[in-house]
Amino acid sequence: MKRFLAGLTALTTVLCAFSACGKDALGEGESHSETTAAVEEATETTEEFETSEAVSENLSAADSSYEDVIKEFIQAYLDYDCEKTLKMQYPDGIMDAVDVMMKADEYKEMTKEEIIREMQEEIYDNYDEDEKAYLKSIVSAEPLTGMEEADIKDNYGIAQWIVDYINEKGGPDKVSIEEIEEAADEVDEDELMEKIVITEGYYVTMEIEDGEGETSQGDIIVYRINDGGWKVLVPYGSDIRRNYAQEQVKSLFKACNSALCDMDEEDLLNYDAKPFIVSSDDSMNYNVPNDFDVEVFKQKTKNYMSIITGIEWFAVLQDGVVIYTVIMNPNTEVNSVTFPHESIIYKDTEQENLKTQSVEDPKSYDELYEICKSVISNY
Repeated sequence: MKRFLAGLTALTTVLCAFSACGKDALGEGESHSETTAAVEEATETTEEFETSEAVSENLSAADSSYEDVIKEFIQAYLDYDCEKTLKMQYPDGIMDAVDVMMKADEYKEMTKEEIIREMQEEIYDNYDEDEKAYLKSIVSAEPLTGMEEADIKDNYGIAQWIVDYINEKGGPDKVSIEEIEEAADEVDEDELMEKIVITEGYYVTMEIEDGEGETSQGDIIVYRINDGGWKVLVPYGSDIRRNYAQEQVKSLFKACNSALCDMDEEDLLNYDAKPFIVSSDDSMNYNVPNDFDVEVFKQKTKNYMSIITGIEWFAVLQDGVVIYTVIMNPNTEVNSVTFPHESIIYKDTEQENLKTQSVEDPKSYDELYEICKSVISNY
């Protein structure tokens, strides 16, 4: 839990996996302000969104309100209303956390407005008050992937816990950052995530038109927690969902190896064992040594990457290290991402060990698993 609470400055990055907007959010050469600057003129020129019939069929009657929330969020951004955009991204009561931050030594010289701005540094990094654009239409509204839901639940749950803790203790005047950090050590993150139910959530692609009539596309995530109101997240990077998944599979690789380091320190590894596979789906575990505790490995990996409980993955292990990781990603044509990127494993006959090599044609999740299984079986 402490990894999210470095002096409560973690509140500047809670949900940051989605809200860290980059300069190329819409593609090469387009700025973040072009991504989020939408609708300054929409209230004057567009009474309602031009949502396609295909999109409407995927949404329930109650979903129409999410369009207004997107509109409201972008207008707040254009107005440089940092407090409003903060509240629209975080759990209700987030301002209590801001008040706690103001008491910390590192923030005593800052105003509340400056702290609020810092908590959204990534979003406002390329803010341009002269930017003019409006939302022309909603192109698509896709359900969130399991990976996105897991990340939201994990991060939102932590932010909600902080807000609830402050409230239970009688308000921000009764709580310090140090107390929150200490209490956080005792929190069961599994229980935290179980309390966070995503009632509805969509990955929305919008068509944006600038003042000169040029159009481009931007993306935004909207979701509701436990039947509450809509919350907003701004994705980052070009080819957003693929890039996010690629970062996650790399994080999985690092988390697995960190877990193995911990197990090594506790003398829980057998370096004479042949290569094997550990997966989120226990039925896919393959060639695992009798003396390797899969559950311990998964738990220790989760300590470094808690969202692994919400995604499908497998890893290839050899000689006390993970050499290859794969995550199921339905947003690619082959429904998978690997680390190293777009690679497969093979046996190096000279060195008698497994290595990875790049492939021109990416493989599906199941194909990659079968390749790994075949290589290991012939090891």
